[in-house]
Amino acid sequence: MTRLRCDGYVLPSRRSRRGRAVSELLVGVLIVSIVLLGLLYLWTEDDKPTEFGIDVSPYRVANAVYAHNLLERYRLAVMNYIDMYGQLPGDVGAQANGTGRGDWRLERQYGEGERALADMADASVVPRGTLRVRGRELELAWVSLVADERELTGANYFVLRGFNRDEARAMDWKFDDGRNNDGDILYAVRGEDAVDLYMRLELDN
Repeated sequence: MTRLRCDGYVLPSRRSRRGRAVSELLVGVLIVSIVLLGLLYLWTEDDKPTEFGIDVSPYRVANAVYAHNLLERYRLAVMNYIDMYGQLPGDVGAQANGTGRGDWRLERQYGEGERALADMADASVVPRGTLRVRGRELELAWVSLVADERELTGANYFVLRGFNRDEARAMDWKFDDGRNNDGDILYAVRGEDAVDLYMRLELDN
């Protein structure tokens, strides 16, 4: 390494000055990254979105959007199956009622929800194995609204048990009517932070 001597002082070479500049730059980048990560953490934990009018963090809202988009993909998979086979996957109503047609209900007493997922996997419209959304196992079931022991209405629903409560609220506000007991997205409180989430499976049959 060459050094220059001037009035008793040794001046560093260009190579050593370049090495010091790169290390100082790396330290600066590291400090800025730590500050940005800290700000991002505070923003996702503390800030509340104002466009929904509910106190849910943006992190939970993003998870709700992800879960809704995944459920929409599964809904399209059901529609693809119907287009290919002309009936609802897993619907054994044709055998049960002897009409030769399904009843378009995924009824639990016949285990049709489990059969529906297996039928869709056999048709290659969904991957094989347990389907999960945000870590919760996906179910398909016919859900009835009953009053005075009389069925008022019913529909096929995607069901996610033990879903995060804030994410269910965010999904309901963003994609439905914001009420947990009405519309296409419903949820029933299961615990302090968990709900059973129901999303209506819209069928164009």
